[in-house]
Amino acid sequence: AALLASLVASLGVSLRLSAADPDAACYLIQSRGWELAIGCRAATVPAARSGRFTPAAREAIAAVGLSTVVAALAVTSPVAGWPAPRALLPCLGTAALLVAGEGVPTAVSRLLALPLPVAIGLRSYALYLWHWPFLAFARYVSEAPLSPAEACGIAALSVPVAWASFHFVEQPCRRAAGLAAPRVAMPLALATLGVLAGAGIAVSITDGAAGRRGFTAGAFEADTTAAENRDDLCGAVTDSPTHSGMFCRLGAVANGRPKVLLVGDSFAD
Repeated sequence: AALLASLVASLGVSLRLSAADPDAACYLIQSRGWELAIGCRAATVPAARSGRFTPAAREAIAAVGLSTVVAALAVTSPVAGWPAPRALLPCLGTAALLVAGEGVPTAVSRLLALPLPVAIGLRSYALYLWHWPFLAFARYVSEAPLSPAEACGIAALSVPVAWASFHFVEQPCRRAAGLAAPRVAMPLALATLGVLAGAGIAVSITDGAAGRRGFTAGAFEADTTAAENRDDLCGAVTDSPTHSGMFCRLGAVANGRPKVLLVGDSFAD
């Protein structure tokens, strides 16, 4: 009962935040907890209860679950409605797969148990971790949106890297008896967390390590920050050299006279 209540409450928060503040909805636990709760509910279905399904019903539930997960790939997009209600499709589809495959294998579970899906599944977290930095840096370099073909090609580069990190980082850490001991793992994890948190705080306090930009860039940024907020005025200036007798100015004006007059279209701004 508590699990279902938390699921409903979190889903309600997620539906509201997904429309009003998508960033908060994506990153706050109260708006994502319902996804975990669906998985918890699927995992806690008693085996005796799931055993009441007939073989035909199991096959149907598994087929619907897999179809729903695949369909989610086509209908989800970076628009309003994420995580709720759009994430309902993959979550409910996965839950159906888990419940249908409990105890008695289905055609879908046998398909997912083939060596290739299992190999991908074992390395899926490494793939998840690596693909995003590759895409992010590619966007920074291109300074333009990536086409679907470019994005897929760049994401494919994460496959060999993820394979290597799984075998040479993840697995050795799991198998290292010394690292697995709580008296070693916990202090090491806390120390790592402390270093990363300290680095993040330092970058935040220094305004993104402002010193790395150099004096000229810093001075220019300070001027842009001090600019008069007249975007609407600048946009209204067309044929007339002035609008209400005022110019759009950047930075300080010495002796009442600007040093530079910039003339151009919206790109000049």
